[in-house]
Amino acid sequence: MTFDVAFLGGASEVGASCIVVRFGDSWLVVDAGVRMSGAAEERLPDFSALDGAHVAAIVITHAHADHIGALPILHQRFPSAPIYTTSASIRLMTIMLADAIAVMEKRAAEELELPLYDSAAVEQMLRRLTPLAVDDRHAIPEIPGLVVSLRLAGHIAGAVSVGLEHPEGRVVISGDISIAPQRTIQGAQAPLVTQPDLLILESTYGGREHAPRRMEEQRLAAEVAAAIQRGGHVLIPAFALGRAQEVILILQEAQRRREIPHFTVWVDGLVRRVCAAYSTIPTFLSPAVRQRVVRGQPVFFTDTIHMVAPAQRKGILQGQPACIIASSGMLTGGPSRWYAERLLTCPEATVALTGYQDEEAPGRALQQVAAGQRDAVVLGEQRVTVAAKVMTYYLSGHADQAELVGFAQQIRPRLVALVHGDGGARNGLAAALRASGMSVALPPTGDVLHVPTTRRAVSQPVTQASPAHTRHAAPDTAEALALALWEEEGRPVEPVVVEAREVARRWYGAEGAPEEIQAVVAVLAADPHRFQPIAALAGFYRLLPPAALRQSAPVETPRVEAGSLILARINGTVVAPWFCQRVTGG
Repeated sequence: MTFDVAFLGGASEVGASCIVVRFGDSWLVVDAGVRMSGAAEERLPDFSALDGAHVAAIVITHAHADHIGALPILHQRFPSAPIYTTSASIRLMTIMLADAIAVMEKRAAEELELPLYDSAAVEQMLRRLTPLAVDDRHAIPEIPGLVVSLRLAGHIAGAVSVGLEHPEGRVVISGDISIAPQRTIQGAQAPLVTQPDLLILESTYGGREHAPRRMEEQRLAAEVAAAIQRGGHVLIPAFALGRAQEVILILQEAQRRREIPHFTVWVDGLVRRVCAAYSTIPTFLSPAVRQRVVRGQPVFFTDTIHMVAPAQRKGILQGQPACIIASSGMLTGGPSRWYAERLLTCPEATVALTGYQDEEAPGRALQQVAAGQRDAVVLGEQRVTVAAKVMTYYLSGHADQAELVGFAQQIRPRLVALVHGDGGARNGLAAALRASGMSVALPPTGDVLHVPTTRRAVSQPVTQASPAHTRHAAPDTAEALALALWEEEGRPVEPVVVEAREVARRWYGAEGAPEEIQAVVAVLAADPHRFQPIAALAGFYRLLPPAALRQSAPVETPRVEAGSLILARINGTVVAPWFCQRVTGG
């Protein structure tokens, strides 16, 4: 017996990740990303391979563009398929896709490039998003017999690996994983599915081992500080989701510990919105960051770290030397490219690269400049001769070769298929896996694997996934609503941040009538003890778990009336019954 797995994108490359698993007549799609360079029509997975297919459901591992950038197009082809992911990815996906639309509209105006989709397509797609709790097994009603389990994968907030169990086969899809914990998130958890027929494993850094992360963090902080003391600005192009938050906390902590002097750090671009979103998903963050969010303390912005408004940019470059953290991380667009165009010609300036650089990205060209292989880069249509200092730091959100081998050994798959890597990375990891006794496949993009399987019992699901289009009345009291949300979030022991509109969507979907949504908002606002409003985030509330609610509940003073029998403490020690003859005062 076999089942089929198709790689529509992202197999022998980094970008356009899209995996399709077929069980019987039902197809499950995992991720739908775009390539980060090339013409619009060249950036998509090969969705033509799905012509005539019955795509029953979609699962998203995380909210980076190379995994979600083509999702609105996939949804247009299969509008009835629910889209399952974590609640954190739903929140982050909304921000990332809104930014993608803005970028495409700008390209349409400047370069006459036809956008892949518009805001209406994104809004329609968002209505199909359905949160799944991590650490549970979920029955997927659209594919009878299929059980899906999600486990945190490290990498970025909300990222997960996906376990699939079906009578026809068992699969683990790693997604993008980082084993070691980062400052904002914890490391990858082991999947619930063990000994699968197939492990689909990322291989971004499969051919190398990372330098110790703490040493790289210290090197980054020290060299940024030294460059500023020499009188130059430092530009750190950073992925808006994940890497930028790490870099902010690295510099923030180094200043707090007095390891480096205090200097101004400016944060620009999409990074600003993502930082705000992190404050609404504390359960997906590291314990230290989660604690700050729950306590209402600032996480990213301090007296030396500030957000930038577009009107401030010229003034920043004309002002005192400072550090600028801006998206995009590969200098393909966004404010980071604007700053780079102006700083790369300055000998006193420094550009610090901290993330993966695509082969065709300006960031990779800058690394070649640093290696002496060229002297200029092309930013947009402008050729820039580089005089600035260019540095690279290895703060990866991806596991290295040894960590990936250890991850695979823990799962013990019958076959490993390597994806999300270039030729050198995949070949290096394949050799290491084979040396450890594993069978390895290197499918090219567009390939279909026919995976042999042995019939085994499927683990029993503990929950039934409820697609977003299912409508039922929301609880009409704060107590009932709080309990329902607490159950849906997996009974957390710490407070959870919830958004009024998202809470309404869980019951009524995005198509809920305004009065239905307003009714949910009214319930949230009516009980500030159970749903504590977050002053800095309109529409967001801190939901206390039942145990914390009991501890913080106000103690009601019993009413004492004349004629009552009461217990009173005499001289602070003896408790004795007394008959109340008269009550005075308020």
